Amino acid sequence: MEKTKIFIIGAGEAAKKLLREIKSNHLKYDVAAFIDDDKKKINKKIQGIKILGLISELPDLIKQYQIKEIFIAIPSAESQLIRKILQISQKENVKSKIIPRTIDIIRGLVSFEQVREIKPQDLLGRPVVKHDLKVASQKLRNRVILITGAAGSIGSELSKQMAILRPKKLICFDWWENGIFYLEDKLKVYGYPNIEYVIGNIQDKKKIEQIIRKYKPDVIFHAAAYKHVPLMENNISEAVKNNIMGTENLAEAAIKYKIKDFILISTDKAINPSSVMGATKRVTEKLMYIYADARQKATRFTAVRFGNVLASNGSVVPFFEKQIKEGGPVTITHSDMVRYFMSIEEAVQLIIQSWALGKNGEIFILDMGEPVNVKNLAHHLIRAYGHIPNKDIKIKFIGSRPGEKLFEEILLNKEKAIKTRHPKIFVVQKEEKFNYDKFLDNLTRLKNTINKDKINQKELLNYLKKLVPNFKHQ
Repeated sequence: MEKTKIFIIGAGEAAKKLLREIKSNHLKYDVAAFIDDDKKKINKKIQGIKILGLISELPDLIKQYQIKEIFIAIPSAESQLIRKILQISQKENVKSKIIPRTIDIIRGLVSFEQVREIKPQDLLGRPVVKHDLKVASQKLRNRVILITGAAGSIGSELSKQMAILRPKKLICFDWWENGIFYLEDKLKVYGYPNIEYVIGNIQDKKKIEQIIRKYKPDVIFHAAAYKHVPLMENNISEAVKNNIMGTENLAEAAIKYKIKDFILISTDKAINPSSVMGATKRVTEKLMYIYADARQKATRFTAVRFGNVLASNGSVVPFFEKQIKEGGPVTITHSDMVRYFMSIEEAVQLIIQSWALGKNGEIFILDMGEPVNVKNLAHHLIRAYGHIPNKDIKIKFIGSRPGEKLFEEILLNKEKAIKTRHPKIFVVQKEEKFNYDKFLDNLTRLKNTINKDKINQKELLNYLKKLVPNFKHQ
């Protein structure tokens, strides 16, 4: 059987394990050499195979060795480097694949089955950094964990990483039956047996109490929320019932049953919100402050606030991908639209780290890196699929949607970010204490409006503005 000649980019642990996988499984690949930018490694050998040269020398080396495929095995690779390698491989007409930069790889779980085609997320996201998860892992060991919204983008990745870290027990809770079904199938590969899959809605107060009373979780990661900005503009009452009242149900049950930790997953859209979704999430942040300051001392309340997650449900990336596959156009709301992006794996790692670091009543923000212009992002994606922007695939500007901002913020004007011992996690200096009684009174009025036979949307908006004075509704 004729073997395909390949280069492995990288000469670290992941590359070594990949070579072992290829050899031990007698795969139809002939590893001609390793390529690495560490000049100290050049001419050294790994299992008898030479480390040839630098990535910049790839075009000549590909011709010299008659290479047909390139495998990128650098879990810490920046997206800029991956783009460079992809451009070279496209120009030299060779295939390029990658070991995805996920927590599985970083923890040493390298297998050939994980090697795949390069995806647009690889060209855009920052690498998953090998954070020290030892503290979190030790804290989790004897803990029962409940994740709400477990079938969603953040919730399912959080569930996956928990299955890897192996707490005492994991409860995956969501109303989305199909999502839970697929999550159960996805998590089987990790061989972690102590998982319960529960169908239910956070709006159902009785169900929430039953679950918390039954499983007695030590930690609640609250990821369940309605997140689609334009949809919530037309469904204000549902945003309030789910995002605010659902959070209340969980938090009050946590206090009642003396749950140790409650972690709210928030969003940068809660800062100076221009949308109903953002305003409802800001209300939950304020609720967290109130619960943290309450006389009860059993439950520690913290929150984590971050921006857009690449490839999550509702993210712009899969939306653009769909449009590209259909032949375009790729639609962008505004040429100056800017967003922060983070890989879903890194976001969830940092959520877990924040929980390990947190004190009562703290909001954490994550280092989201440099903001990305959405127009440039579209250009990268179109090129990743082998097309030329505005020639093969048109880009069309359609105007901002209801509730959208051109630029998302991470901090309020009065807030300051304070360093923690983790380089990518900051704690928000608490804003001046707001009037809790007045806030709770307006919250009661908001809920009374929801419970009327005929819901007045303008009335709901007015109460949201009273609860979040800096809510500038678009």
